[in-house]
Amino acid sequence: MSFRTRIFVISCLIVGAVLAVVMGLTWTRIVQGEADRLDDRMCIEAKGLASLPANDTNGMNRVSDLAMKLRVNDPIQLLLQVHSQKNGVLLQSAYWQDSLSLEKIDWSKAVQSTGLSENENQPTESCKLGDFEHQERRWRAALFTRSDIRSFIATDRSSTTQDLRQAVQSALVVVIPLALLLSAFAAWLLANVATRPVNRLSSAMETVTQKDLHHRLPNEGEDREFNQLIETYNAMLDRLERSFQQASRFSADAAHELKTPLTILRGQLEQVARSDDPNRLDLSSLLDEVGKLSSITRKLLLLSQADAGRLSLHSVAMNLDITLRELIEDLDELPNGKILKCSIGSTLRFDGDDVLIHQLFNNLISNAIRYSTPGAAIELSAHMVNWTIEIIITNPCAPLTDETRKQLFDRFFRGDPAHNSYVEGSGLGLSLAREIARAHRGDLVLLPSSDDRVSMKLTLPTV
Repeated sequence: MSFRTRIFVISCLIVGAVLAVVMGLTWTRIVQGEADRLDDRMCIEAKGLASLPANDTNGMNRVSDLAMKLRVNDPIQLLLQVHSQKNGVLLQSAYWQDSLSLEKIDWSKAVQSTGLSENENQPTESCKLGDFEHQERRWRAALFTRSDIRSFIATDRSSTTQDLRQAVQSALVVVIPLALLLSAFAAWLLANVATRPVNRLSSAMETVTQKDLHHRLPNEGEDREFNQLIETYNAMLDRLERSFQQASRFSADAAHELKTPLTILRGQLEQVARSDDPNRLDLSSLLDEVGKLSSITRKLLLLSQADAGRLSLHSVAMNLDITLRELIEDLDELPNGKILKCSIGSTLRFDGDDVLIHQLFNNLISNAIRYSTPGAAIELSAHMVNWTIEIIITNPCAPLTDETRKQLFDRFFRGDPAHNSYVEGSGLGLSLAREIARAHRGDLVLLPSSDDRVSMKLTLPTV
């Protein structure tokens, strides 16, 4: 079943259910209103019968007239009796049975109104209403009493609603088909209106390809819910476009970085192949290039695992202060008169992958040394701050623009080639360091600083 058909069917069912409930409530109210009007009419007529003279000779005519007023089609459906303590029965319907006892009727409703009594403070007349069963029928009765006379009227309940039911049924024969037709038409329009934004979104999705991710769906004039859906769709396309561009750039940059050492290796091997002296092979330079290839492929593998959320961690208990001091002691003399100033706290306990954490620190420290200006002082501090380990590394450098700072964590980004052409590296160190930090529930961010300084803060959760 299509979404449009589903909306159409659900709308028809809802409209049908509402229509049935409304008709049921309306019929109940109509029947109740008709019953209330019948009660009033019966009390009024009973009061009128109680005023008949004792020698009235138009009794049967009065019964027929009363049957018309009360909408009784068959005289058998009307019971009537007027009784006087002085003169006995003054008027009685033809189908009256002496077995009917008025005292056994449950008079559940007593009516005393200005229409029945001239003096409300001391009423001398009253009208009582009640229901009873007689001859396997349900009757509604009114008993009017005044001084020594009483008048009784009872009508078959089915007769009071028969005409009303026939009138309603005649109307429903026309109303129900028309209502159902209009409801179906309205439900179909509602389904079309409801699915129109979905169809637009579906059509827009069909136009999206890996070469055409810039298309966006306009959301002007849309409803709030569909507006939010369109915004979510456009945001998804933004992420897809950025991811595709990053993947394309990443592939191109990776191919470029791998191409350089491979070209060098091939060139040297070709020289040896063309030479008569095999001993001219420079194994040291070849090993250096192979090491670069191994380093780049290892970093690419770690980054791909981090992107897929599959960077496996073999966590062990570590003291980061000891790890940092050991790394600093293993450093050779810094080139170009550069110095490293350290301020490391104690007992920086941490649970993490020892190999990856060593690589993270190596990347940060080597990056700071590599890109700092000659004779500069590189500052490294590691302390506990609010149950979090904060490691800040700051180094002077060539002035960096805001645009360059935004790209420092981009993969294969190595800054301005004019200033860094002499610096070795693949441009993957900072990106990999941040991924390792995030895999350990930490982060690596660039702190605000002057144009000629780079300051980075690494945060890691303590034990």
